[in-house]
Formats: sequence, structure tokens, C-alpha cells
Amino acid sequence: MTATNSFTILAGGFPTIRLGTQTYTGTLDAIEMINHAKTTGHFWAGQDVHAGEGHFIGRTGDTYVLFDGASAFYNIVQMPPITKHNFRHSNATWADVLGQSFNNVSSERFKEIEDVYPNALSVVMDPRVHAMLYKSTAELEYAKAPRAETPNYEAPYHVGFVAEDWHAVEPNVVTMDPEELSKPLALDYLAISSITFEGLKSYVAQTEPRLSAIDQHLVDIDAHLASLDSHTGHGQGGGNP
Repeated sequence: MTATNSFTILAGGFPTIRLGTQTYTGTLDAIEMINHAKTTGHFWAGQDVHAGEGHFIGRTGDTYVLFDGASAFYNIVQMPPITKHNFRHSNATWADVLGQSFNNVSSERFKEIEDVYPNALSVVMDPRVHAMLYKSTAELEYAKAPRAETPNYEAPYHVGFVAEDWHAVEPNVVTMDPEELSKPLALDYLAISSITFEGLKSYVAQTEPRLSAIDQHLVDIDAHLASLDSHTGHGQGGGNP
């Protein structure tokens, strides 16, 4: 590797003592692979590796990793029955993913429908979950060490939810950390939008009849007042004799 934090790629399997196998997935941790390389100066290729121009692509067990030789890497982890695509920096903080659009496969062909989501409004109104204004700890850490290319960098504000809060209310929208299964890691924001959608429908269904009844009551009051006016002569230019 020719990058600043260079290391030598060694042939053969990843040393047993450095496997870092995850309890849940049974796969070899890509972060462990990177940390071992940075600590010892050697990267053990495992079953397969391709390197050049300051980066490498490697595979060990069911974990595939792409390292750009500088700060970020991407890995694919097989977690049957699904596959996780992870985007991280080499310091284990999570990286941004940008794109024009991301579409969830959502055909009924791939689902066993249980029912309409129940009590959605109670989830929306639960005082334990709120949209939060916050700053990223990784960006705050970056701001502590000014760089020539970003001398005036200030960590920006973000808006979002807290996974731990949602885990207490609706754990089905929370992804747990595969390296420490007791800790919430990520949120399915599209699932939360589905709950919000159903909660809004529920609110409208509950509120619309009441609002319609109030509107009708106001119409009846107006009609009654108009009837009184016609009997007393108000509004017709009459008045008392």
C-alpha cells in the first residue's frame, strides 16, 4: 500500500487470534481487519484480496471489505437471511451515503401481510420520541482539529431521531448493533414514515366526524339566529315603531 498509513499484505488466512468473530453473525469483523493492519503494519488477506493504487479489496469468511487507503472503507456482511452494506471511516465512525434516490423493494410478493399497523397514533403521540436537533460527535471531533482545507469548519446541526428512544416505543424500526446486540444502532426512517402516515389517517378518521358535527352545529345556530332575526324584524330595516 502506498497510502500514508501503509501496511504490507501477507498471504494466507487471517490469524486465528485476530479473527474478531461476531457473536450474532459468525462473520469476521472488517473493522478488526483494518485495525490489525494499522496496528501491526500487516494485513492478512484471508481467502481473497486485490490491492493497488492505495486501496485494497479483501474477503475473509462472509465479510467483504473495500479500503480506500486513506480514511474510509466499505464492507458487506452476510447476516442471513439478509446482507448488510456498511459505510464507515477507519476510526469506526459512520460515513454519509449520497445518491439521487433509494427505493425499498416493497412488493406484496415478498411479504406476508399481518394487518394494518395498530395504534399508530399512540406511537406518534408518545412523549418518549421526538424529532431532535443535534450535532454529530464525529463532526464535533473533526472541528477540534482545524485543517488547512477547512480552517473555519463548524459542526453543523442535524435533525433526526434517537434510536434508543424508538427502541423503547417501537423496536421494530430499530437495527441493533451486530457487534453488541444489546445496543440500538440505526433506525428505519421509512418505517417511521409509514407509522406517521397511518397515525395521520387514524387522526383524520377520529377527528373528521367531530369537526363535521361542529360545522353542522354552527350551520344550525346560524339558521336559528336568522329565524329569530326574521321574527323580530332585525336586518330588514324595521326597528321598533
